Amino acid sequence: MIRIFITSTNTEIGKTYISSLIINKLKLTHKIEYCKPVASGGDEDINYIKTKTNIKTHNFYTFKTPVSPHLASQIEHIKICPKTIKNKISKINTEILLIEGAGGLITPITKNYHIYDLIKETNSKPILITHTNIGSINDTLLSIEFMKKENILPVGIIFNRYSGHFFEKDNINMIKNYTKLPIIGIINENNDKSKKIININKIIKECEKK
Repeated sequence: MIRIFITSTNTEIGKTYISSLIINKLKLTHKIEYCKPVASGGDEDINYIKTKTNIKTHNFYTFKTPVSPHLASQIEHIKICPKTIKNKISKINTEILLIEGAGGLITPITKNYHIYDLIKETNSKPILITHTNIGSINDTLLSIEFMKKENILPVGIIFNRYSGHFFEKDNINMIKNYTKLPIIGIINENNDKSKKIININKIIKECEKK
């Protein structure tokens, strides 16, 4: 089974939207399920995926409070157990499991357990979602360097909210030249006229590498 993990340079960057695009392409040729292990701020993301993709979904902890999971857990007096999350993920039987993280790459799930820990311990193939606005180079390269250090280099990068400004094109080129990582997609979720192209073949090819 291939586990694809959608993570990002920050929160509110379009992970759920991009997850739906990837799922709707992959489900044409593969059996795929979706997992949002921990959700903060309600079940909006899970419901969005159900509505947009009509596939089986999994969720283990949902908090009403729209803050980092470790804090939402404290506020709502519900303890998060990373071992439980890993065990439940290991029991999901499908060809491809797309896992969406909460917040960004280093968001704490508990005080001592983070999104990047879950990526490592589930042997997932991460895809990094980033933006193209001013600051993109800094945000993206810091995330990539951290992922290198943790030995979870992403199989590729997807740029979201691209609007065609001259500096956005330079941001993308600088990140591509520096990281040498595959660019899987350049899309704009805020513009229905954008092509929203994601290279599914490249995702599968990179995920199948050892």
